[in-house]
Amino acid sequence: MELIELSKKVDSIKKELSEQSVELKEIRDALLGNEFNEKNGIITQVKDHEERIEALENKWNKMIWLAIGAGIGGGITISKIISLIAQSIAK
Repeated sequence: MELIELSKKVDSIKKELSEQSVELKEIRDALLGNEFNEKNGIITQVKDHEERIEALENKWNKMIWLAIGAGIGGGITISKIISLIAQSIAK
């Protein structure tokens, strides 16, 4: 009787381990991807997104500095024009 119960417990444990093995494989495939269906895993997608975000941040920073430079250059030019107009009016 005890041997039958022990055998049932062993079978139950084998079944649980088999199910957990399948679940672990699914988790691994989700994280790393699957070579059979050429899906990228979450890790690859995160790395790709990090690279894309960094590229966008660099582009944004360049645009900000370009706007600052253009603003300063435009401000100086307008200031000189106003100064020249004011000098010509004062004469």
